[in-house]
Amino acid sequence: MPLTEGHDHLAVEANDITKRFKDVLAVDRVTFEVHPGEISGLLGPNGAGKTTTIRVLVTLLPPNSGWAKIFDLDAIAQRMASNLVEDVGVLLLACVAGIATSSRLLRRLSQ
Repeated sequence: MPLTEGHDHLAVEANDITKRFKDVLAVDRVTFEVHPGEISGLLGPNGAGKTTTIRVLVTLLPPNSGWAKIFDLDAIAQRMASNLVEDVGVLLLACVAGIATSSRLLRRLSQ
């Protein structure tokens, strides 16, 4: 049985994620889905918004618009209530993307 069978929810769901830094449009309406058991990657040239997209997904940055869910948890709302990195365990995703620079993330990695 494939890993994706028998799962009702998506692992990652991003819809129209947009992130601006003043006059710079870093992420422009990115939409994608990742099913449980799938291995996915974000590809693009330097400055394309890959790391910024991951930072939005793991609640390190708020988007200007759009929404995202990690295993059906609202990543945008979770940013207000608690850090989704702790709740869902997407720390590995953050580390692989090269954004584990905060002392908090590094402490979580060593546990």
